[in-house]
Amino acid sequence: MDSLYIADGKLEVSAFGLGCMRITGLGTKDAVRELVDTAMDQGINFFDHADIYADGNSEGKTVTSAKIDSCILQTHLVVCLIVDFHKCK
Repeated sequence: MDSLYIADGKLEVSAFGLGCMRITGLGTKDAVRELVDTAMDQGINFFDHADIYADGNSEGKTVTSAKIDSCILQTHLVVCLIVDFHKCK
């Protein structure tokens, strides 16, 4: 897997990442862990998240991997001014 170096060359990031918008659709923590571990075994260490993915649960599902210390979790922050969160989607 090719890598990119950011933060003045101090941080190595895989050239490809795993989008985690629908990661909770896998159903179980074991299924998510298997997906994340398989991605990492292939050299992927970059995982894309957002606070609105899966009602805010995608980050929590991904960090179940035992290898999480070597991951880079990127997140988006969506600010919603509507009181009912589910109307933001």
